[in-house]
Amino acid sequence: MDDMVKLLEDSDNLVSPPDIWYRFNETVHDPKSSISDVADIVKTDPSLVANILKIVNSPYYGIFKKVDTISRAVTILGIDDMYNIVTAVSAVNVFSKIASDIVKPATFWRHSFCTAILSRKVAKFCNVLHTERLYVSGLLHDIGSLLLYSRYPEESARIIQESDGDEEKVYRLEVEKFGYSHADIGAALLSKWGLPDSIIQAVKMHHTPCDDTNNILDACIVHLANSLSNCYILGTFQEKIALSSNQPDPCIWDYIKLPETGLGDIYEDVEDELSYAISLLIPYTI
Repeated sequence: MDDMVKLLEDSDNLVSPPDIWYRFNETVHDPKSSISDVADIVKTDPSLVANILKIVNSPYYGIFKKVDTISRAVTILGIDDMYNIVTAVSAVNVFSKIASDIVKPATFWRHSFCTAILSRKVAKFCNVLHTERLYVSGLLHDIGSLLLYSRYPEESARIIQESDGDEEKVYRLEVEKFGYSHADIGAALLSKWGLPDSIIQAVKMHHTPCDDTNNILDACIVHLANSLSNCYILGTFQEKIALSSNQPDPCIWDYIKLPETGLGDIYEDVEDELSYAISLLIPYTI
């Protein structure tokens, strides 16, 4: 794990949150802060404002009257959902700058967004409240991979080639090779950002969802969403489907209680949501 600590330290300048996110995070968690205080922080970054308003006015939220101010957006969505949206926008902006020749950026972000969308869908099936945190967890579940690709390109390329589309095998090979995985790195990164423990643990345990009783439902949901994403051609992490090896761990069904109808047509509208989400946040990957 000493090597992982050094990797994180060496990459600190590259993956640190923007200053506005530090101020936003601090304000959100200050019990004396008001909705107006939160909105005032966001307003200082025009780019962030534009992205948030695009998201809030997207078909997903189904708001009939156009939202044209951050104050109104915060009032409508609430602090929790606004926190998760700002976190998602800020994280994508920071981590998309990490260059890698191992996996195409378009492929990486499509898989990330697809897992985010499916995490939110599964959470709704399970009647989970505040599903946006599952969206953020799904979006950032593989974020640690980018540091591994950057720091160890040759080793990472061999691992991906050997995995042949099986992301669970990637996880096992990383642990064998490095002593830690992309899930460990991702959790450590998000911990340095000061994200809620529920998101950190979901990212850390998304390949071993039943090994830790803390936030186990969130980890199981992201694990299932990741498996479903890898069984969907537009959401695979390696541009190939390996159905036989991307099955979810059976342990999750002890914690995920689906309705009698099951997941139904879980992939319905995913393609449209995926294209829309990517066009909002990272248009250059289309």
